[in-house]
Amino acid sequence: MPPDCDLSIEIDGQRRPMCCPGCRAVAALVSSSGLSGFYLRRTAFNDRPASGTNVAQNSEFRVYDEPDVASTFTATDPDGITTATILIGGVNCAACTWLIEQSLLKLNGVKEAVVNLQHSRLNIRFDTDRLQLSEIFTRLAELGYRPRPYEHAARREQLQAERRDDLRRLSVAGLGMMQVGMFAIALHAGDIQGMDDNYRALLRWVSLPVAGLVVIYSARPFFATAWRHLRAGALVMDTPVALAIGLAFAASAWATVSGGGQVYFDSVVMFTFFLLLGRFLEKRARQRNTDAWLNAGEDLPASVTVMRDGAWATQPRLRLRAGDEVLIRGGETVPIDAVVVAGHSMVREDFFSGEHLPRQVASGATIYAGTLNLEENLRARALGSCADTRLAAMREAVEFGTGAKPRLVRVADRIAGRFVAAILLLACVTMLAWLQIAPDRALWVTLSVLVISCPCALALATPAALASAATALRRRGVLVRGENALEALPACTHLLFDKTGTLTLGRLRVARVHLLGNTDEAHVLAIGAALQVHANHPLADAFIPLSHHAAI
Repeated sequence: MPPDCDLSIEIDGQRRPMCCPGCRAVAALVSSSGLSGFYLRRTAFNDRPASGTNVAQNSEFRVYDEPDVASTFTATDPDGITTATILIGGVNCAACTWLIEQSLLKLNGVKEAVVNLQHSRLNIRFDTDRLQLSEIFTRLAELGYRPRPYEHAARREQLQAERRDDLRRLSVAGLGMMQVGMFAIALHAGDIQGMDDNYRALLRWVSLPVAGLVVIYSARPFFATAWRHLRAGALVMDTPVALAIGLAFAASAWATVSGGGQVYFDSVVMFTFFLLLGRFLEKRARQRNTDAWLNAGEDLPASVTVMRDGAWATQPRLRLRAGDEVLIRGGETVPIDAVVVAGHSMVREDFFSGEHLPRQVASGATIYAGTLNLEENLRARALGSCADTRLAAMREAVEFGTGAKPRLVRVADRIAGRFVAAILLLACVTMLAWLQIAPDRALWVTLSVLVISCPCALALATPAALASAATALRRRGVLVRGENALEALPACTHLLFDKTGTLTLGRLRVARVHLLGNTDEAHVLAIGAALQVHANHPLADAFIPLSHHAAI
């Protein structure tokens, strides 16, 4: 810093030095808003804001004030209150969620602001007459975060980035485990059959950097999570994990340097690999249900045929509004909820109703976005925008349910914290006892207690089981609105179904043939199969098994 450059700012009556103008601007905003308690709550440092830019005057966020753009991630209720979903980059801990929520609630017009830390997602309700979307994005950027509309493509991109990072850590741990394992086999064989001390020392020294890479890179999330929570005075399941990995590696490294004792590099990397593998599979199980809903709207056509000035024109589906007249050709997916104004056809909507048989529609009938027009062209009038469809409402209901933490998970989290404290206490007692019994084995017995009693199964199995059950049910046509619904199933004594279609499979077959003449039954069935061979109506599927009858 130049001698005449003063970037300090007063926070809670004390001058605090800042590293750059960007951080100084953010700190001034936080302090002047009465939110300086953020610095006492945070457990990780925020990303540094871009230098040399004035976010308040940045016009890139004004595009979100355009109705067409805003409609892709907002919805407005009858009272004129808009709900927006925003993806926020740079959210590191619970203190970040507190800061964002408290800062936004101070804006004129904000009714509610809730941040989901797990998904880095902000749900905010505000009055558009008093507040613009660009002001919300600007405030988030001024706080040092990276806001962007919560579009499913953006969420998918974020999930893929997290998946790649997890795979890299898992791959490094797996390769390190195999390499260190080969060295360990040679060491163990040497202990049994005899080995020169020079070769034993060589195998230990080549194992040290490989195991060190696994600990520093692959096991880093365990140490980071444990340290953040320890600074906040909390115990999590990563605490005994980090202790076990760190102590085992440190003891093995000391044994390598000093040339005495045993090394357990193979145990360190193996434990890291299998723990990462378990967490990766758990996360994949939870993401399958998310991926399914991210793909739910992709089958809708990107463009639609709309009546404009007496002629049919093609336009993006997102621009559809109530009253627009659209043309839905046979075989196409219905793009929006609408009322048929001309045409007769059959619409398959088992996704909504559970009825596998298609429904016949004509003028005056209502059709829904995501269903399939099976036969003739239809002209229909849109009932609302793309955000007002039945499909969008169903997806929002399921996403709302998955956003709430199930009761079983809350109980597991609460028990896990106490369980970790009991484990650490038990490990200390074990260490003291074995120091009296066999001091040379005290460290390794203590590490065994930390590893074996790790509460990972308690903290991982519950959410993984609930997410896997919800995904499996969805593949079978059952939507779970929140994983809390699964907890109620063991106590249920009766199940009510509102329609017979929910209980049928839709596999139609020819049960009986009534002959009105002297024609042979096989000949009649062959005629029916030939007539239906190119039809796409579900009833035609019943004739396909009959095609083996005598050809016409």
